[in-house]
Amino acid sequence: MRLRRVVLVGLVAALLVGALAPGVPAARAKGKTHKVGAEGSFPRFSFEPPDIEIATGDKVVWTNNTSAEHHVMPYGGPWDGAEPLHLDADGGKSSFVFKKPGEYLYYCDLTFHGQLLPGDLCAGQCGSITVN
Repeated sequence: MRLRRVVLVGLVAALLVGALAPGVPAARAKGKTHKVGAEGSFPRFSFEPPDIEIATGDKVVWTNNTSAEHHVMPYGGPWDGAEPLHLDADGGKSSFVFKKPGEYLYYCDLTFHGQLLPGDLCAGQCGSITVN
């Protein structure tokens, strides 16, 4: 009986020391999932909501609610130059987990959906994600 108590006290002490030790990351809750939809019809497609604010580690899921295919083309922020996400027509989905803070800009690069203008401005089907 005494041996079990000593082992139990030692185990609890080890857990407390590990939980309070500096430099040991605490377990983080799984990030939230946010939804963005590709909406509308030709020639007025949009991402809804176009601009969202999320926490580091959160995931965004884009769903295509139109009969045309779309892309989520990164063009600004920490994901500049990343591969585009493809959204098949009629319900296609794609997602991305945002691991770094910053402002992430994106647009659909398919003809007539969105255009990247001089100065990194976008016209048409565009969006932004602010990660805190």
